[in-house]
Amino acid sequence: MRILDRYLLAEFSAPFAFAVGAFTLILTSGVLFELADLLLVKHVPAVTVGSLLAYRLPAVVALTIPIGILFGVMLSLGRFARENELQAIRGAGQSFIRVVVPLLVLALVLSGCTYLLNEKIVPASNHAYQTLVRQIVLDDPAAPLDENVFFRMGNDRYFYVGRVDRSSRQVWNVLIYQPRAEGFPVLVSAPRGSYREGEWRLFDGVSRELDERGYVSRETGFAEMVYHLPSIDRFLVANQKTPEEMSRQELAETIALFSQAGIDLREMRVEYAMKLSLPFAGVVLAIFGAPLSALGRRPGQRAGSAAALAVLLGYYVVTSVSRSLGVNGVLPATLAAWLANGLFAGLGGWLLWRAERP
Repeated sequence: MRILDRYLLAEFSAPFAFAVGAFTLILTSGVLFELADLLLVKHVPAVTVGSLLAYRLPAVVALTIPIGILFGVMLSLGRFARENELQAIRGAGQSFIRVVVPLLVLALVLSGCTYLLNEKIVPASNHAYQTLVRQIVLDDPAAPLDENVFFRMGNDRYFYVGRVDRSSRQVWNVLIYQPRAEGFPVLVSAPRGSYREGEWRLFDGVSRELDERGYVSRETGFAEMVYHLPSIDRFLVANQKTPEEMSRQELAETIALFSQAGIDLREMRVEYAMKLSLPFAGVVLAIFGAPLSALGRRPGQRAGSAAALAVLLGYYVVTSVSRSLGVNGVLPATLAAWLANGLFAGLGGWLLWRAERP
């Protein structure tokens, strides 16, 4: 590695580490208030509260790595520009793109690490966090279980529950997918139902048998159907999963499993696409922020930090809007997930071209 590359990466490391640490603290502050309430009001043991905090940290760190990349790139290049080091480097015959290449490569590597973190560690830690929270609130009859939850019961039943009211033990929009050792799967759906210890009762539903192509070969309506299921409350607490508790592979399998069941899966499809797009926000923000630091006047460090915050705010506003458009069916899921990345990468490429001009 050339001396210039090592020098630039060393300049990058301090603001990157500071931003990751600072934003991790900021983003966990809300969780800390919730945990303090559990500790002081609900008298949850301190060890349990500490476990909840530990389970929450991987997801927060995964969110702050792209932020750290943006701050590291903009503040390091901003200092180079402010102290005329960038001008001297370019005067020695180095192009601006050549100067920023090591930062972009590092951003790509860190984005890949973020993806692996999101795929291998974050789902498990989120599931452990949510399971522990569900166990804590299980004794509170007013505390509902999550909505729009997929879970597996035993080796042969997959459940989707649209909404649960634990106070009345009512459920709505229930779907049960049951593979069979001989023959093809059965889909049971019902708009409402009830449950108690040991059984579920579904009302006014439909049972559908599927053929080898996934089409309905037989359909039967029912007024009431009873499923005998042991320890349903405890089982729901331990086995239900939201998209945040699934890896990208698990989410893909869930979407494929229920895609023919008539459930609105738009939100899950958007979440699936964003599990790939969001980790690579770091490299996109680096492409956008690098030339922005070199163009125009030479700001101080505070102005550089403010500019980085403005870029960050703009990116996440676009991301939130596009996600909402995807969930509501205005945009396809893939386009909704990648719109912000494409927009900022395109603008960043144009800014790089501008910065490269003499």
